[in-house]
Amino acid sequence: MKRWSKLKTKIEEIFDEDLELAIHCNVFKTTNKHWTFDSPRIWLQCDKQIIFDFPGMFFFWKNPEERSTIKYTDEEASTPGRLIDEYLATPKADLLDKKFADDRFEFTDLLKISDRRLGKAKLTKISNAGRLKNAPAEKPG
Repeated sequence: MKRWSKLKTKIEEIFDEDLELAIHCNVFKTTNKHWTFDSPRIWLQCDKQIIFDFPGMFFFWKNPEERSTIKYTDEEASTPGRLIDEYLATPKADLLDKKFADDRFEFTDLLKISDRRLGKAKLTKISNAGRLKNAPAEKPG
């Protein structure tokens, strides 16, 4: 996986400017006398509001209604970064129909919604067909 700063730059380059999106990553280190655990946190902000927070919003104790709760392991920790890598490597023409196998958190749906290369009209069309769970609502009019 690429360094976070390079990955952040590449993914933010495809975000629609009007959405005021930013993606962040931080690693929290927990140490005791027996082990050290690095716990990365990745969050997506829209207009300074957090709309995706991994892993926090997927812990059962924090959100009992969440169906994609996780058993947090080192393997799960890198999932969002791997998904960003896979998303960026996918040809634009294939993105809308691609199912990202590791995406139990609907993270790539958020990336699709924010991807300026795909266009709002195309996203609205597939959203109305039920192919995206998180998509922009059609404006009345």
